[in-house]
Amino acid sequence: MYRFLFLLFSSFLTLVAAAQPGNDDPCNAIPLTVGTTCNYAQYTNASATASSGILAPGCALYSGGDVWFSVVVPASGGIIIDTDEGTITDGGMAIYSGPNCNNLNTLIVCDDDGSSNGFMPSISQTGLTPGATVYIRVWEYGNDNNGTFSICVKASIPCTASSSNSSCAAADPFCTGVSSDFCNTTNVPSIGQGLFSTSAGYNPIYGCLGSSPNPAFYFMNIATTGPIVFNISQQTNAGVGIDVDYVVWGPFASQAAMCSGLAANNIVSCSYSLASVETASIPNAQAGQWYMVLITNFSNQPGVINFSQTNASTPGSGTTNCNIMTAVPGLCSGGNFT
Repeated sequence: MYRFLFLLFSSFLTLVAAAQPGNDDPCNAIPLTVGTTCNYAQYTNASATASSGILAPGCALYSGGDVWFSVVVPASGGIIIDTDEGTITDGGMAIYSGPNCNNLNTLIVCDDDGSSNGFMPSISQTGLTPGATVYIRVWEYGNDNNGTFSICVKASIPCTASSSNSSCAAADPFCTGVSSDFCNTTNVPSIGQGLFSTSAGYNPIYGCLGSSPNPAFYFMNIATTGPIVFNISQQTNAGVGIDVDYVVWGPFASQAAMCSGLAANNIVSCSYSLASVETASIPNAQAGQWYMVLITNFSNQPGVINFSQTNASTPGSGTTNCNIMTAVPGLCSGGNFT
């Protein structure tokens, strides 16, 4: 009887172990290939367990059920990791580094809803050490709907040339539903200031800004009504944060009305601090409206500007239209398109 119970218990343990994914811990991480484009491959975290002895990721309600991947950092020092839905429709992801897979002592970044694929995570990270291995931790939000998901990794190319959107008329589109990187502007003089009314160059349309060196203009279109809160960060190509200041104007009824309509009385958010990460807020964005954003680069160092919405998973929050970043105009008859 004892032998029978022992064999039964051993068989049970074997079945449980066999049910767990092979990449249930970091030392069995699945290596991912860094491509020039995003080529998704499907995996699962069904029956995955919690990884112990590793820093908590700190986002996306991590409650266990994680699986692991590894990536060798390309020569550019930057990678973009994106995920897509499967059984899992709301995921979390974090990347770690350390001396080895048994000692991942550095949490580099954690993301919740950065992807344009529903509530899935996406991470764009620069300033990593070329040739080093980083480890990717993926889990389902709350660990209550585990199963399939897809993931891909592509190289992120560092910014070596200044952005061309230094005037409002040349503004670039962006959206907050996905973590988006843009090259900043360098070697462009300040276009004005709004902080000191007695100073030369004063223009009230620049609100709280004491100066606006290396301006970069971006615009967005509201898709769903509700509050929108998003981070604006700026860092060098080596991943070191640098001062970022901004002004947000709106709302505008059309894209064409934005540049001629910039005014002190339609500034909805503004910051002029030493921080490398700022938080902008549009309390009551309405579907169909347009907003213009000015970002400056006080240190005049080439690098990356990043936008990422922080309240995307909050019920009732607004969303922006990401189609303006990728849409290709079709044939039209007797009309104009931008």
